[in-house]
Amino acid sequence: MSGTAGLIVDSIESPQSMRFTVHPGETFLLHAGSVGKVLLAYLPPDVIDQILAITPLPRYTSKTLTAPAALRRELARIRAAGVGFSDGEITPGARSVGAPVWNHEGRVAACVSISAPAIRLAGSAIPRFNRMVTAAAERLSRALGHAGGAEPAREGAPSRVRPTILLKGNPRRVPPSPPAGGRERRRFDAAQP
Repeated sequence: MSGTAGLIVDSIESPQSMRFTVHPGETFLLHAGSVGKVLLAYLPPDVIDQILAITPLPRYTSKTLTAPAALRRELARIRAAGVGFSDGEITPGARSVGAPVWNHEGRVAACVSISAPAIRLAGSAIPRFNRMVTAAAERLSRALGHAGGAEPAREGAPSRVRPTILLKGNPRRVPPSPPAGGRERRRFDAAQP
């Protein structure tokens, strides 16, 4: 993450014929979509203030939150729930859920997200998808040295560059950060304890 943008570091493409595709290296603004809002929710209050002071915030669809008061309420909801949700905020007909990944210092280092057409990520399925991203985020958090499960709701932690992990497609496979030094890439299964 740099300034007002996040970075896609990895994705898994869905086997479904109707899917949403992102590629490593793509960037996104933090005020829209589940990943951006999850990352924004855990930034320090002064950084949130700076981002929300950008006017006008870009509106991608009629559902994009651009009013600072509405965004602040949404960020508080994300911190309280531990998950973010987007319903067509960037792409009409797309929904996504995301959960924060915590590092060994107790800071949000990334976000795991599942995106799907609204017809597949419908009302009764949302709790199941929330559990999948939360479980995957907790496993990744432990892999990064975080001792606990989800962190308590809080205003954020000191600002620093943080990558974003965006899970697309099969919610049972969650990629870690890109391998360093040619090490073998490990896969995480959200269903494992």
